[in-house]
Amino acid sequence: MTQLSFDPSLNAGARPADLSAWEIVWNSYRFFFAGWRPLLAAIWLPTGLAAAVLFGLFKIYFVMLARFLDTRDVRLASLTVSLVILGLLLWLLLNVVSSARVARLMDGRAATHPTGTTGLTVEARLFAATLRCLLVLLLCASIPMAAIIFVARQFPPEYRFAGAGLLAVTLAVVLCIAFLVRCGLLVPALVQFDVRTVLRRSWQLTRGHFWNLLFVWTVAAALPAVLLQFLGELWTRPIVAAEGGVTSLAAAARHLAADDSAMIGIVVTLTLSTCLYVVLTTIASCMTYRALIKRS
Repeated sequence: MTQLSFDPSLNAGARPADLSAWEIVWNSYRFFFAGWRPLLAAIWLPTGLAAAVLFGLFKIYFVMLARFLDTRDVRLASLTVSLVILGLLLWLLLNVVSSARVARLMDGRAATHPTGTTGLTVEARLFAATLRCLLVLLLCASIPMAAIIFVARQFPPEYRFAGAGLLAVTLAVVLCIAFLVRCGLLVPALVQFDVRTVLRRSWQLTRGHFWNLLFVWTVAAALPAVLLQFLGELWTRPIVAAEGGVTSLAAAARHLAADDSAMIGIVVTLTLSTCLYVVLTTIASCMTYRALIKRS
């Protein structure tokens, strides 16, 4: 498997090269297909654990949802929300471990090049950076939506803009994608290869390269994961569909809680698409970082 050198000192004095999105995408896929065995060996354990956590999380959620819809017990709802949040954090941590292991595979600087990111430091820093990214994404999504809806409600119903909701969602999606491209894409590489503030450093490095990096993120990471998820949905739809039809939300929750085959189908689909996204994003992140460092 090809090892990559990301030591910025190796590029000192080199003439900056134009950032080629096609080259980054090509190198990312070449690395992915050429090194699938080491990649699989690196991520199979955290990915398997993440799938088990996801199965348990869905099982608990649908069982408790069915009970809540029958009893309307607020305490049960509060407990369900708490368990779901804890489960999602654990699931996220396991995917972060996979990403850190992929980034470590791509690090051409052996143990003789200390960076302060040995042991579990990469995982810890990447998890913290990921949580900060998710917080910013939440703000990017919620603030414009809340602002537009608040302004729209100040007008009488007959004068309200009918597309206010659609405008709010569109603006939130655009802001989230812009943040993911400018900051989120480089997070795995910066945690592995850079010791500076991750989000600020990413914003500096990606200045002036938004459209190229949007192409990289879309083609090298997002599109394959979405396509795999879509194919998985087509595969699991007959499995998830309740026999005889579902007449209520409570009935659907009870069906999914009792039908392990439907649950497994959902978990497998989500796990495969998430795993593909994590691996390809991490590879593209490292490739993009190398290209940006060469240019700087």
